[in-house]
Amino acid sequence: MEGIVYAVLLTCKATHDSIGWNPTYALPGVRLPQFGAALRDLDTSTEEWPLELKVLRLLIGPAEDGIATALERCNRWPDYREISKDQPGPPDSHAAALRLIETVPPELANHRERTVIQVGEQVAQMLIQDGHDCFEQWFFFDDRWAGAHPDLAASLIWFAYHWDPLCSRPHLYLTPCSDNRIRYVAVVGEDGQAYVREAEPRDEPGVWDLRRWSYENRPPGDVTTGEVLGTVEIKLQEPSPDSGKFTEFEITRTRHGQAVAAMLARHVLRDLQRAGVARITGWLPDDSRYPHGRRFLRMLGEIHKPDDGRSVLVIR
Repeated sequence: MEGIVYAVLLTCKATHDSIGWNPTYALPGVRLPQFGAALRDLDTSTEEWPLELKVLRLLIGPAEDGIATALERCNRWPDYREISKDQPGPPDSHAAALRLIETVPPELANHRERTVIQVGEQVAQMLIQDGHDCFEQWFFFDDRWAGAHPDLAASLIWFAYHWDPLCSRPHLYLTPCSDNRIRYVAVVGEDGQAYVREAEPRDEPGVWDLRRWSYENRPPGDVTTGEVLGTVEIKLQEPSPDSGKFTEFEITRTRHGQAVAAMLARHVLRDLQRAGVARITGWLPDDSRYPHGRRFLRMLGEIHKPDDGRSVLVIR
């Protein structure tokens, strides 16, 4: 079947309630007039979908082909923020979802009367008021609309993922766009071996697990595919073109720690040499709070301690 529908959700769940970090979802083989029926009859897993899409699917009626009426019902959903025991998650049927929106209305502070819904033949949008003077924006458009408005479609898709239209870096959530930070991760591959590469947004959960395990005991057992065993972030050309400084350093407390430190050091050393960085100033992970930090630094170069007491790592 021809056609494809794109779902772009500009939600306010990112860091500091900013727009961003929302992947675009695409359903091939359908266009917008039949999008509701296609969602309702979909027989693949939607476990990875955001709550908004799950709710929209549940609120499509048995005889509805489009999504106009379902979007009106979505405006009555109690809360789209993080689900907890006090916030209802999506039920398991259309009838149960209808009962929920009838019995659990949104909080008055959410001001859903301000929501704007517009549905056309090839594009639909909902600006839904969800409290805190914040309008979340839902866009659904098909390939015909995208073909007629290629720049706008591409801009919407990019803006959903990243608030800065001029930034093309695949950096993590809390990394600023505007400086020369590079983050590396040591990740377990499909073959069970660890390898080092630059970090990508999909590594964020693994990086946070790694940080958590620096305060808690890591669960016992072997490492798993995709697990982050170590991470290093360096800010280059700071404070001068030939220098840099570490901004993050963590290595898991496992039997793999020494090997991970060595792998990260070899990879980082190569890139520092290519970038013309001769020394690292400022913070160095060289004390007991950072397991394997001394081994990592020794492989990069030699630590000098000037009279002012501030250590400097001279790159080999």
